[in-house]
Amino acid sequence: MYKVAVITPCYNRAQFISECIQSVSLSNTFGICEIEHIIIDDASTDNTWNIIRQSKVPNLTVFRLTENKGPAFARNYAINQCDADFIFCLDSDDVLFQNSLYSLLTFALEKKADWVYGDIIRGDNQLRYQIGKDFFGWNFKTIEDVLTAMFKNEHFFQHSSLFSKTAFDKAGRYDDSLHLAEDFDLFTRMLLRGYFPYYLSAPLYIYRVHDNNLSKPYFINLKKHKEDIRELYAKYKDEFQAILSKDSIVAIEQAHSTW
Repeated sequence: MYKVAVITPCYNRAQFISECIQSVSLSNTFGICEIEHIIIDDASTDNTWNIIRQSKVPNLTVFRLTENKGPAFARNYAINQCDADFIFCLDSDDVLFQNSLYSLLTFALEKKADWVYGDIIRGDNQLRYQIGKDFFGWNFKTIEDVLTAMFKNEHFFQHSSLFSKTAFDKAGRYDDSLHLAEDFDLFTRMLLRGYFPYYLSAPLYIYRVHDNNLSKPYFINLKKHKEDIRELYAKYKDEFQAILSKDSIVAIEQAHSTW
């Protein structure tokens, strides 16, 4: 039987963490996998830790850091503790749909894929649907197409991905020096290592939009996102030039010149 680890870093999420835990605990697996929900409390200063450790649900593993290290470090720490075949990262303020992990895993097995992803529904503070703000994936044909779209700011990946622990390890894990764009950075390296993302057209979870989202700087300042893209492009430029066509390189750099 396959093992899937759901990884949730958590910092000062007393208001939301119970719903996150409940959503994972109610996941339907239909007997094809075991799910372990691993929560790493990143030195919360509110009541988050008490809520987590008092949660009475099966297959929940919890850890607590004594110093706040950021979500990338917390995810790496949690993944180090598991022996899962596949990883799914779910933020502590979001809620997972019941069949999402089953759908993703069966799709990955069908495609013989190390990386599959799907769609996201956005909700407000109370999980009420936000009309017109869904996030949809694309059916890309090649890794070059994916990288070109990402670095032209036409596409990005949120944590709507199920990926193998093997792919995660070979990509080099999260860069824990980053506190934003760490997922964009990881997925870039996965693509550069030859892992292709297969798209499952299905909503996977509700991304809760509220005043304290870690990604809020991107909501209010798209310039910040573009600056991160430029920095990551410079970081991996040599690798891009080794695998991308001249036309793709020109398209990316022309897009950057207009920002």
